[in-house]
Amino acid sequence: MKYNFNIDMTEESSLSLILRNIKPNSNVLEFGPAAGYMTKYMQEELGCRVYCVEIDEQAAHIAESFCQKMIIADIDKMDWVDELPVNFFDHVIFADVLEHLRKPLEVLKKAKGFLKYGGTLCTSIPNIGHNAVLMGLLKGEFDYQPTGLLDETHIHFFTKKSFLEILKRSGFSPVEWSAVYLSPENTELNQRYEDFPKTLQNVLRHQDDGYVYQYVAVSKRQEDTNEDEIIMDYSLTSSQSYSNYLQIYWSTNVSDFSEENSVRVPLSKTEEFMTYDINLPAVVSGRFRIDPLNEMSMIEIRSIAIVDSNFQKRDVPFSLLQPGSGLIHISNDPDYKVIATSDDPQILLETGNIPTNLPFTLKITMKYCVDFFNIFQSLASHVDTAQQKVISLQRELQQLNYKLSHIEEELNIKENELNSKENELNSKENELNSKNEELRLKASQLSQIINSKSWKVTAPLRALRNKMNK
Repeated sequence: MKYNFNIDMTEESSLSLILRNIKPNSNVLEFGPAAGYMTKYMQEELGCRVYCVEIDEQAAHIAESFCQKMIIADIDKMDWVDELPVNFFDHVIFADVLEHLRKPLEVLKKAKGFLKYGGTLCTSIPNIGHNAVLMGLLKGEFDYQPTGLLDETHIHFFTKKSFLEILKRSGFSPVEWSAVYLSPENTELNQRYEDFPKTLQNVLRHQDDGYVYQYVAVSKRQEDTNEDEIIMDYSLTSSQSYSNYLQIYWSTNVSDFSEENSVRVPLSKTEEFMTYDINLPAVVSGRFRIDPLNEMSMIEIRSIAIVDSNFQKRDVPFSLLQPGSGLIHISNDPDYKVIATSDDPQILLETGNIPTNLPFTLKITMKYCVDFFNIFQSLASHVDTAQQKVISLQRELQQLNYKLSHIEEELNIKENELNSKENELNSKENELNSKNEELRLKASQLSQIINSKSWKVTAPLRALRNKMNK
């Protein structure tokens, strides 16, 4: 059988979202129960009395053990209408069924008459506007699949607008509105953003409801709907909040960073700091790469900690974080603040003595902002701060240049004075040399006179004169 699933009520699936709106011990009309996976839950867990309409005989025979009545019929042919009590059911369910019908509008109009006053119509449909389908169309692909968004048995395709329109035209008003989300790479179509140019990636990532895999509506008949029950806003959790993720890479002895050695963690879109626990396997090198977000953004990391298998926590200092490509580092005080200038920002972390034989948990407390105005403001503030630092440094340089010029002037003056003194000293030295030369000549002349014959002959006369002078 094609449609046979186990239901996990802890998951956010279209089936679990519908079943959470089914009242215990109620009367339920279920269209297209297949093998009865929802039918069994409603009977055994909720104590409901379930009536079913199913076209597949084999599946119907399996499901009939879980229901009050099984009608094997083609829903489009309306030959089930006379076999059911009108105004009897608390809930009518079309779980991923309307897209298989040729006349879904007429079927919904007819099903309306079987609800009690205040009863609910529970419906889910796949979203043909999902990014995985759009990405395929951009590649020229529209390939049917065994199940999923392009199930080969789908006759109608719905967007949010057309789904709401068919509910309105059939006389229903949604009172509960939700969705199941799935990223393109995790669908059966397996589309990847990396196959498209960056600008187109950004458009797709911000596409309204581009991550909605299925819409789920709980509706009442329009005449039964109270004014306070009417939904005024059908916008859902933005695809952006779902598509943002944190990715951690770890290295081993045999390989460096790779997609195989990584894990992605969806991020909550909030203005508050959130703590994300990333369970990691045993690693060898203690080297990590943190990709804090997958688009241009402003990111603040408050703390990073490692918790080992003995629940011992060790904080990782910001000094171990090294900004890689696609990041502008703003500050470490009080938080590690960066601006991602691309959709692949990277922070390198080398922790050194991580245990290599046991798994551990990396706890990251962070928040982010993808509002381009705030990013621009922060970047402008960062640039302004940098400019102020440059201006301050320029002023300091000017002051230093001014002091240097004065020192150079003083040095020139001192050098001139020194040169003048040196010249004066040289002049004195030359004068002294001249005097010495003159003395040498006088001494030479005196020596010649003393040693001459005339000097010796006149010696008695000089002696007599000296006596007479006395």
